[in-house]
Amino acid sequence: MLIRHDGRLLAADEQVDVVEGRWDHDKSIIMSFKDRAAFDTWAHSPEYQEISKDRVAATDGVVLVASGVG
Repeated sequence: MLIRHDGRLLAADEQVDVVEGRWDHDKSIIMSFKDRAAFDTWAHSPEYQEISKDRVAATDGVVLVASGVG
């Protein structure tokens, strides 16, 4: 599903190693999209909305969007 929306999974870790600062979550997932429009299309797609219901119901996760460095 990510590929259809020009996305790539860069990292997924259930035991991140916090080197500095504080991270109150168990898991970290990093994805890359060609641009913000591609992310928005993926995030609001019916396919993602369906599979994200369980994640939203079961976690108190945080979604961050950061611009890449050219």
